[in-house]
Amino acid sequence: MTKTRTHFSGAYQHRLLSYSVISKMSEIPLPDIQNDSGTGPRAWACPTFECLNPILSFSYDSNHTQKFDDSARRYFVDPPVGAQLSYGYDDWVPPPTEDGKLDDVLRAISRAQSAGNLDLSQINAIAWRGAMTRIMVPGPHDDLEFNVMLVNDIMYLEEHISDEKMRQEENMPEHQRKAAYYGQAFYSYATTQTPPTGERTGVEGGPPGWGGAVRHHVSWCHVVEKELGGVRLLMGGEIHCTRGLGNGTESFVQLKTRGDKEKYNKKLIKSYFQSLLLGTPEIVIGFRSPSGEVTSVESLKTADIPQAVERNLGVHVKWWAQLYADLRQRMNAGKPETVWRIRLDTKNSHMDMVELDEWDFLPRWYWDELGLDV
Repeated sequence: MTKTRTHFSGAYQHRLLSYSVISKMSEIPLPDIQNDSGTGPRAWACPTFECLNPILSFSYDSNHTQKFDDSARRYFVDPPVGAQLSYGYDDWVPPPTEDGKLDDVLRAISRAQSAGNLDLSQINAIAWRGAMTRIMVPGPHDDLEFNVMLVNDIMYLEEHISDEKMRQEENMPEHQRKAAYYGQAFYSYATTQTPPTGERTGVEGGPPGWGGAVRHHVSWCHVVEKELGGVRLLMGGEIHCTRGLGNGTESFVQLKTRGDKEKYNKKLIKSYFQSLLLGTPEIVIGFRSPSGEVTSVESLKTADIPQAVERNLGVHVKWWAQLYADLRQRMNAGKPETVWRIRLDTKNSHMDMVELDEWDFLPRWYWDELGLDV
């Protein structure tokens, strides 16, 4: 008898999901990532840029339509000190919260397989880079939810955005809203659509160095294969821009804005893994005043962050490897191709794992390509 599943595809369809809990696993204690020094006889080596294989790139246009080209690629230009990140804020409409679904990563994977550039039999897990970063570097008060399932021995993982979290994102306080815009505005000052040939004067009618109105949906993404903690990952994620015309990961640049240098040091670990997971070797940080004026710009090599924070960041790889092994063990003990909802509650240091009934988050067309009857 064929098992019937409910398939959802497209933005925000998961908000219509009505599921039944068919079993709940006992809570799983989380390690103390915040205070683990990463030393001792079982310490893990700090992760490196090795064992990374770029697969392919794709772009999103202004309608957030996925295109398998590099039309959304941007090039780094030096953002001017004194730039006003508040420019254009009054006309800005925040974008809708992204749903975290894997569909576009799976389309890219399908394309790479068709071209003979990818062997899924060598892959252990598939996710967006953002979901992996949140898992590997959870904050001390995070309450995160993820959907996971095991299909053909590959773990598929996507972040679950609840209705409550969407409401919080859509009704964020004014200071958070401004901080979000400042980051987007810095991107406009620090990138150009064509390779730079000299000092940029900025778009006509805008302030010096301004690259144009903030565009929410346009982005350039890459899918990479990377080994991390003994787990072979396929991840998709956005690349902000490149330094120069190089086509390799060595030209990738990540952009950040921060309001306070001292506080920024506490966020370097997250920036490190965001960059490391896609092979981005450089982070450019724009420090700003409370009113949004760029006070200084610094470039930081991603590989220098572990020394800067004086920690062995291998503890985060250890945590990911332990979580992956534990999830696999629990899923293998259950019914094949079952969807699980995991909840990481770092404030109370535990994880809940709940089995969901007759629903999955992989699109119908992908099941067909896998040749599975579900």
